[in-house]
Amino acid sequence: MESCGIQTRSFFYPMHLQPKLKKYAKNFPSPTNSERLYNTGLCLPIHPSLEEKEVLYVAQTIKNFFQQLSQNNSRDIIAIMYLLLPYI
Repeated sequence: MESCGIQTRSFFYPMHLQPKLKKYAKNFPSPTNSERLYNTGLCLPIHPSLEEKEVLYVAQTIKNFFQQLSQNNSRDIIAIMYLLLPYI
């Protein structure tokens, strides 16, 4: 995405890993989901001044990525889809 001029960032930083909250981490429920989202999640650009052509560019870039991936190695696309299924 970065090579296509699309800035991304991590989804979020889990609460139980926040320096000020680490001492309370034992009181949190199982952090498996939050850690998985942190490690695999991705925030795409979103803001009020984002133009429709920019949204379409981001969508087309993602579509092209998956099309190219599926042509190169179907095992990779299956692995990625497996990671995405819980969030769809």
